[in-house]
Amino acid sequence: MQDPAIDASDAVVTNLEQRWNSVRNNDLINLAMHVIPSLLGADRCSLFLIQPETQDVWLEAGTGVKSRQITVGVHASMVGDCILKGRSIRRDNLQSSEGAHQTIANQQNYLVSTALTVPIRPEDGVAVGALQALNKHQGCFDDRDEESLRAIARLMLPSIRTMYENRDLVSRIRQLETEIETLKSLQATR
Repeated sequence: MQDPAIDASDAVVTNLEQRWNSVRNNDLINLAMHVIPSLLGADRCSLFLIQPETQDVWLEAGTGVKSRQITVGVHASMVGDCILKGRSIRRDNLQSSEGAHQTIANQQNYLVSTALTVPIRPEDGVAVGALQALNKHQGCFDDRDEESLRAIARLMLPSIRTMYENRDLVSRIRQLETEIETLKSLQATR
């Protein structure tokens, strides 16, 4: 028979995992992915997040793509550069320049010509991700587009923080469960 404390711990982990999944599928994030292209006159929009400990950057949500379908190097991509420097990046004529955007575009069978990438970060902190809009329909992304995307990034920050906090809690609980099992094994051998 399993220890009641372990059963309670399992219930807490299950609850946190459900909360994590519900936040990951956050209506605000999904709404943003749907609205941003229309708002900016762009083809697509993507939300990228970073794992601070490993510096892995992945696509969490986006137009026409699935979560974690795209991963990029933090030091070898426009998104990674935006996150590391905490500054917006606007680029034009990308169809004729090399980079991670071309590699991913080839994998997705999608041509990238213009991009606007803004960091998702608190005013006084380190970026936790980035929003990226691709392929402005008419012309290039401008200051107004950048300010609009920055405003949406600020609104998304609390949801993203909650995602990270829930993930960290689940990780800590699993670590404690492992330590409890180790202690029980040691106790049983005495």
